[in-house]
Amino acid sequence: MTQRLVTLTDARRSFAGPAQGFLGGERPRVQAVAGVSLAIDPGEALGLVGESGCGKSTLGRLVQGLERPDGGTVLVDGTPPTADRRTHARRVQTIYQNPLDVLDPRLKVAEAVAEPLEIHRLGTRETRAERVMRLLRDVELPEELALRYPHELSGGQAQRVVIARALALEPQVIVCDEPVASLDAPIQRQILRLLDRLRRDLGLSYLFISHDLGAVWELCQRVAIMYLGRIVEQGPKEEIFLRPRHPYTQALLTAIPRPDAPDAPRAPLLQGEPPSPVNAPPGCAFHPRCAYAQEVCRTIAPALTQTQPLHHTACHFVAPRPTTENQAGEEQASENQADRAEEEDQAGAI
Repeated sequence: MTQRLVTLTDARRSFAGPAQGFLGGERPRVQAVAGVSLAIDPGEALGLVGESGCGKSTLGRLVQGLERPDGGTVLVDGTPPTADRRTHARRVQTIYQNPLDVLDPRLKVAEAVAEPLEIHRLGTRETRAERVMRLLRDVELPEELALRYPHELSGGQAQRVVIARALALEPQVIVCDEPVASLDAPIQRQILRLLDRLRRDLGLSYLFISHDLGAVWELCQRVAIMYLGRIVEQGPKEEIFLRPRHPYTQALLTAIPRPDAPDAPRAPLLQGEPPSPVNAPPGCAFHPRCAYAQEVCRTIAPALTQTQPLHHTACHFVAPRPTTENQAGEEQASENQADRAEEEDQAGAI
């Protein structure tokens, strides 16, 4: 059995909430990550999906080693991120949403890509320069961009520079925190294809944090759905997208247009906003918005349990599927996905 590269076991991270009342007093704790267990295999892209404020980025920071868990364990290649920060920085790198927030406006592209090598004192000036040119080719940038400044680049070019910089130390894991959210749709697809090629060519593992289900479908092999600090469903992407079991996952997928089946029965849309993590509801955190909630949901938090091989769901009553389609219907949906991808590829070639 392949050893897991990234392992989180009952990981928890809380923060002090806002002061209560005019005189302040004891500040409540906000549970940003509430007992999450996840694993990422070598060469695998795991998509982490959820609404804003659900704890996705905090979980990413635990893997990066930028936050220390209050409880549970976080291991990368069998080692806690805080054991040796310098070594961990070489194992785990990050790609953020806005590349211009990452790139120093005073540094040329070549200097920005070489900076991690200089910080870790890797190679000579000549070998670093060669490495930079090779990295630019790897991310499909012309070498003449090496002498430009960040403000002279397009958004897609700047994000490719950030990817090259993340690859400089030859990491095993890259945390991708909404890496295509600020890009136009055609550029998003190009960056996703680049990330997928790099994963396959270099054996990289990704924690791909996103609210964009289309991007997750295109890049990831497995998906975890997060709600108010907890994982409510996880499994292979085909299981999550075509056979979702948790009401929250079903509602998220309902928001995606289905041109192939516009009249198909759908799960109820989400009602209202997520509860405040400062005052999280007892029991299942999703019950105030759930169309299937019963009394037990208001008092007891469901455990993440196996509902199908490799498919886990945290729900007392694993929700009925939102459609009455049979297996043939599922296969047709999968074929439609493939047909649309082929059409997009042909359009891109034109």
